[in-house]
Amino acid sequence: MLRLAIFCCLLVSSTSAKINETEICDDIAAIKAQVSNVLADLEAKFTFCEIAYPSSCSADSTNSSEILIRVPEYSVKPFEVACDQQNVGGGWTIILRRTDGSEDFYRGWADYKAGFGQLSNEFFLGLDKINALTNAKTQELLVMLQDFSGNEVYETFDNFRIGNEHSNYTLESIGTARGNAGDSLAYHVGKPFGTKDRYYGDPKHNCCDV
Repeated sequence: MLRLAIFCCLLVSSTSAKINETEICDDIAAIKAQVSNVLADLEAKFTFCEIAYPSSCSADSTNSSEILIRVPEYSVKPFEVACDQQNVGGGWTIILRRTDGSEDFYRGWADYKAGFGQLSNEFFLGLDKINALTNAKTQELLVMLQDFSGNEVYETFDNFRIGNEHSNYTLESIGTARGNAGDSLAYHVGKPFGTKDRYYGDPKHNCCDV
């Protein structure tokens, strides 16, 4: 009888242990499901927490020579640009740099649309990005020229804007010119962009040949 009683107690204990084990497993599964839901919810909310990238070099507070900017009109993703923080007050986003002839600028439409070269040396930023930059807000253009003797001249234009690809990146506006280099852009206002494989008017005036 004693053995039977012990056996019954063991049986009850064993059954109770299995019940507790099942409850624990169920609780763990429920917790894992809750954690997964919380993580999914946080991930969904995080997509709305955009990193505050500057929209241009003038909006950057680090005075760096190369930064990441984001222009929603171009892309939800940021892209890298070169900055001039020294000349004429600084804060300039460089869209074109030619210095030593290391880069071939006699290129086709696709290259000028996307951009090419190295930001640390000679490059062209790309027409799509320039279109986005100049249409996001009023932009001032700085043109700096230097001869082989190191003499520099410059010209600023206070309302530079180009159209999109549908308009063939027409130069829509330059604003008022100031400086000592002379206004060489007024003639091109209202005219579309041209490349070696896609030009308009007299091909001898193709800017990509310069």
